[in-house]
Amino acid sequence: MEGFEKWNNYEIGKVAFINARREHPHRDIFVKYVIENHDSVVEIGAGELIEYQSIIKEKPIKYTIVDVSDTFCDYAEKFPDVKIEKIAMEKAKDKVEKHDIVYAASVLEHTSDIYSTLDSLMSMAGEFHFVMFKWSYSGGLDSRYHKKRKYWTTIFNINNLLSEIRKRGTIDYLNLCTKDGKVIDFKEYSKGKKGNHRTGDYLIIRGKTSK
Repeated sequence: MEGFEKWNNYEIGKVAFINARREHPHRDIFVKYVIENHDSVVEIGAGELIEYQSIIKEKPIKYTIVDVSDTFCDYAEKFPDVKIEKIAMEKAKDKVEKHDIVYAASVLEHTSDIYSTLDSLMSMAGEFHFVMFKWSYSGGLDSRYHKKRKYWTTIFNINNLLSEIRKRGTIDYLNLCTKDGKVIDFKEYSKGKKGNHRTGDYLIIRGKTSK
């Protein structure tokens, strides 16, 4: 994944945006769902494995991460039961063992190729759970490169993204989770909106893959 060398300069526990969102309620929604329904997870861009550490307090689970960052892959080695696949997510299609559910939180926004990434991720599991923290109701799906920041970032047209996901599976859960834990149906939330979402509102897209 081009441009992600910057992650290797971060120190675990000192990444500001991770710390700021460490307690966001969207994580609890995923953790509860997995505990109640699944025995294996493949997480894309797992960072500090916050969700994994919550899940294993309640049940043993088969857990794999897909990441390209030396920092986060090295950190994951402290958890001996976590399998590490060091490969770019858009290139991992059919290279990762099938799991119950694939989880990607605040990751899709940063891919340089959303189409290949969706194909790849949805080949890894029978269900998907995607969390978006940045999107727009207008614009396209193409990524753009910010030279100053040295990483890919994408302003998604969220309706186009949902259409691409539906080409590869079915969406069963489509809700906003606010920073105070309120869950809002996406259709209700998006009525009359033409611009971006509010800061702190995370979109959860969950469903079944067609694989």
